[in-house]
Amino acid sequence: MKALGTLALPLLLLAAWPPAFAQASRGRYPEATRNYVDPAALDLSALPAPPLPGTLAADADLETILQLQAWRTEAEVAWARALDHLDIFGAGAAIGPWFTRAALPRCAQVLEEALGDGESLNKIAKLKFKRLRPPYFDARVKPCVKILPFPVGEPPAGFYSYPSGHSTSIFILAELVSELVPDRREAMQDWAHKAAWSRMFAGVHFPSDDVGGMRLAAIAVKGMKANPAFREALAACAGEIRAARSLPQ
Repeated sequence: MKALGTLALPLLLLAAWPPAFAQASRGRYPEATRNYVDPAALDLSALPAPPLPGTLAADADLETILQLQAWRTEAEVAWARALDHLDIFGAGAAIGPWFTRAALPRCAQVLEEALGDGESLNKIAKLKFKRLRPPYFDARVKPCVKILPFPVGEPPAGFYSYPSGHSTSIFILAELVSELVPDRREAMQDWAHKAAWSRMFAGVHFPSDDVGGMRLAAIAVKGMKANPAFREALAACAGEIRAARSLPQ
């Protein structure tokens, strides 16, 4: 490790997703790492527990998933599948044509390292709360992305739902890219909120999992920024971005 220093998306908004959401991702899930922060040392008290089964909030979560499932279109299914594996440059349409892995190799490395730290923290949180994913909780939920059969014995973190790992990664990425490219903050945040909702359309997360991922991302970013090595890495990324943006497009 480097030196340590009741949400329902209105259906009318789903008529046409931006092109970036329809493109297949070439990325993968982040690998759990300890690059800039020790996830086990972070304070998770700002992350509330998910709704308990049988509560109004939990019932609203499940009803949202069942209704999204009933109304989702083929285009929305394709969009959810495209975002099943994350690509840190999937937000290129929201940022600019220069926002590519080829143009920003240092940024790619730092962002992947940050998402790896977020993944480690997410696994700790999932094993703390042990909330089952929607299709394991209720057989009426039919996910449109591949899931594994429920194992015999204690399942690993990936079978749990809260907080969403995708949302954690997406909002870490959104916050860091927004800081590096402040004039595109609004577009980046719009991308992040829509991208995170793909997991509800996929049927593998509840809405409160998404919000939990947002909160966990904030905890992760705060922890990483306390590390001088991370701040130096971000400064290097900012310089690389300035150079990339100065080139003719």
